[in-house]
Amino acid sequence: MPMIAARFSLWAKGFLWRVVIGYAVFAGVWIVGFDYLLALWFDDAQGMQAANTLKGLIFVAVTSLLLFFLLLRVATALPEDTASKNAALPPLYGDRHKSRVAG
Repeated sequence: MPMIAARFSLWAKGFLWRVVIGYAVFAGVWIVGFDYLLALWFDDAQGMQAANTLKGLIFVAVTSLLLFFLLLRVATALPEDTASKNAALPPLYGDRHKSRVAG
């Protein structure tokens, strides 16, 4: 873990925490809020089950789009020579992981 932590600047750590906390808040509000609304809208179990499935699929779609745009923002903010700098870094999992993947 110290090797991974050393790769991030203080700004990057703050950014990661904002993303994680933002996601947790968004997900919590989504789940609790929509469960409350669905309980108001549906009286039968079958309708509630279908609505909960749809709610889950919409959640996956929305969070996937948010993740895409977040990664796009991060990728476009990186300097152009980042790939060459990262090539000089040692692998996170070591040689043992490489041989297991290759073989």
